[in-house]
Amino acid sequence: MLEYLTTFLIALGSSTIFLPFSTELVFSYFSLQGANKLALLLCCILGSFIGTLIDYLIGRIFAEKAIEHVERARKSRIFNALHKINSRYGEAGLLIIFSIP
Repeated sequence: MLEYLTTFLIALGSSTIFLPFSTELVFSYFSLQGANKLALLLCCILGSFIGTLIDYLIGRIFAEKAIEHVERARKSRIFNALHKINSRYGEAGLLIIFSIP
């Protein structure tokens, strides 16, 4: 029973922004330990689904603040510089800029 709860919680956490962890590792480990694969799969699916709903609700709650932040960022110099790079080099230029640490 503990392996199913653990799998559910890991799937829930990894499908939200809270826990960067691989559910596949936990699933594989418990599968090799002899747990029911179908029950583990259902726990993973349910945890991921609920985690996605949590992300959606966080987005709905904080969307207004994020939109205000984006509107302020449009007026900033960084946004203008990125717009200039996008105009000149396109999306490939932005990809290169964002991939440089």
